[in-house]
Amino acid sequence: MDYSRVDREGFLFSSLPPSSRKGAVLALLLLLLLLPLSEESKHQIWTPGATMMMGCVKRVIKARIPCWICAFIRRTCETIIPGLPDDLALRCLAKISHGYHGLLECVSKKWKRAIRSMDYAHIKARERWCGDWLFVLGADSPALWHAYDPDADRWHPLPRMPGFTDDDELCRFSCVSVSNKFLVIGGCHISHSEKRCSETRSLMVFDPFKKQWKVAANMQTARTDFACAVISDKVYVAGGSNSNSPEGLATAEVYDPDADK
Repeated sequence: MDYSRVDREGFLFSSLPPSSRKGAVLALLLLLLLLPLSEESKHQIWTPGATMMMGCVKRVIKARIPCWICAFIRRTCETIIPGLPDDLALRCLAKISHGYHGLLECVSKKWKRAIRSMDYAHIKARERWCGDWLFVLGADSPALWHAYDPDADRWHPLPRMPGFTDDDELCRFSCVSVSNKFLVIGGCHISHSEKRCSETRSLMVFDPFKKQWKVAANMQTARTDFACAVISDKVYVAGGSNSNSPEGLATAEVYDPDADK
């Protein structure tokens, strides 16, 4: 066979029907991935003619393989940290404070996908690598929380609480931290646009690993200005008041974050 013709015209692929060309390309690509990489092993296995043939095929494949296949292979074969297994590399990234996430995600697309993956969140939660954050509700934006990360010495705005707008405000509530999550409980929901104030039974949970709020199980009784504490990973609320009991409530409730009830 005239190998120069293979190199110049891609005869091996042009002689195949279009439906078979992609399969042939992928099969040859897989063969090349399995070939020995050292010069010594190449001379031991391949004859000069075969070596020239494979050189031609490599050049044909390089010219004919679609760019999306090359990009897919690069993404698949690329590791998070060169020289480390991905599970160990993910643990290394999980040890870094949340405050540096913005910088880490700029390193590469692989790092960005890793930091936003569920595996990363599960490692942080399982190992309790959440850090010590300070949560503050701003006076200029009464429904927008900010978190301070002392490890990174940075402030971060949290997403807006579900069900709140710029005209809304939450006051006379309680908040605690349990199971590596931040809980905002009860209080009075003020809507300045509608000029109304209503006591709420709501429980909103912020997950720092997923960076999002979710609405959890409501309290049985709407409360404002009530006592709240965490004991044995359970949240206890007691007392307070509402419009039906302005002089005070004589009841208490307990919330289990694991069971969400």
